[in-house]
Amino acid sequence: MRYYTNESINILFESTPRTLYHGTLRRYIPSIRQHEMWPSVGEFTKEMYSEYRSEGIVLPELLFAADKKNLQKCTSAILGAMRQKNIPWTEKNFFNNAAIVVFKHREPYFKHRGEEEYDFDPEGRYPTVEPGDYFREDAMFFDFILTGKKLINFLKRNNAYPEKHLT
Repeated sequence: MRYYTNESINILFESTPRTLYHGTLRRYIPSIRQHEMWPSVGEFTKEMYSEYRSEGIVLPELLFAADKKNLQKCTSAILGAMRQKNIPWTEKNFFNNAAIVVFKHREPYFKHRGEEEYDFDPEGRYPTVEPGDYFREDAMFFDFILTGKKLINFLKRNNAYPEKHLT
């Protein structure tokens, strides 16, 4: 029998790339399954950065993701997409429409903006990338998609359960 120390377990976790997550609506799952995840400027991003667009700033097509620490970003994106599709907030509506795309151990394939990086984008190429965001400019295959009860349990376990005040 092999025994592991806390130190060896910590080293293993530190060297394993993070799993990343992307919040979307279930209605997009057939397209995602067929074509992978492609970068775009979604309706939610267009709405959030409408002042940039009105000033003529081109929003880059990006694929966003979050780590477990920032899962609330996925929940907020789903709620924003629901609002744009005129789907009223209820817990039932959220889970009937929500999906989280999982990129298992894919952190090295994404760029990351740290929380404290003030000079992250001096050329202004990524005006929609916020602190803590993971993003990429190319398509990415995914490992699986969480919906229904698996999504409910996942969000509860990770303190990212949707709240009405987020809408």
